[in-house]
Amino acid sequence: MRGARLAVGLTLVLAGCATPSAVSPARGQSPEQQASDRSACEAEAREEVARTDPRRRGAYVLIPLGPSPFDRAYAACLERRGYVVR
Repeated sequence: MRGARLAVGLTLVLAGCATPSAVSPARGQSPEQQASDRSACEAEAREEVARTDPRRRGAYVLIPLGPSPFDRAYAACLERRGYVVR
């Protein structure tokens, strides 16, 4: 029983760390530009989540289904910069 709870908890933690897996440059961005954009979008997404995450305000939070707020913000940033995110 304890092992099952640990496995579920670890899975949830690792799932929260994932970023969109399929990101393709739509405007012919160089590898250097892609790395720069990914880094900038990760920072932007972290800042956005920090501003809007209800856990920061002490509210009770359920585990969200679907993409995390970080993943949504990260994908939106990349799309604004000319990438296709799946």
